Amino acid sequence: MQERALEILRAVVEKKVIETPCYVYDYGRLLSNIRVLKRHFHGMAKLYFAVKANTNLSLLRIIKQQGVGAEVVSPGEIFICLRAGFKAEEILYNNVARKAEEILYALDSGVIFFGFESIFNLKREVARRIREFVREGGFLFSMCLQVIYIHLIIVAVSARTK
Repeated sequence: MQERALEILRAVVEKKVIETPCYVYDYGRLLSNIRVLKRHFHGMAKLYFAVKANTNLSLLRIIKQQGVGAEVVSPGEIFICLRAGFKAEEILYNNVARKAEEILYALDSGVIFFGFESIFNLKREVARRIREFVREGGFLFSMCLQVIYIHLIIVAVSARTK
C-alpha cells in the first residue's frame, strides 16, 4: 500500500500538479485505525479525536462520519468542528488552561461535555452557568469522563525514496 502511495505522490510532484509541501493521507489506514480502536474499546469508552492533532476539515468530516467525537481545547477548534459537521453534543471541551469566556463560548455553542480538574476552580459566573445548564438541560455533566484520547495514526507519505 505504501509503495503505491509513493508512486502516486512521485508522479504528481514530477508533473508539478501540486506545489510542495503537501500532505497525503491514507484514507484506508485512517478507517482501519478507527475500526481497530472501536473494536478494542467498544462499550468501554467513547472515542474522541484530539482536534489539535489535525484541523483538516476533510479529515474531520471522515472522522465524524465514523462516529468518533471531537476533543477540543479552544473556541477556534469548536468553530472548526461545527463547520466540519460535528453536533455540539459530539464535542468534548477539555482544556486545562481555559478562560471563563472560552467556557461560556462553548456553552453558548451548545457543547455539553467538559473536562474539569475541579469544579471549585471555576470562576463564579461560569460555575453558575454550568450548574444551571446541568439542572435545566437535563444533560449528564461528569467531572470524570471515561474518554480515550486518540491521535489517529494518519500515514503521511513522504516524497523521499528508500
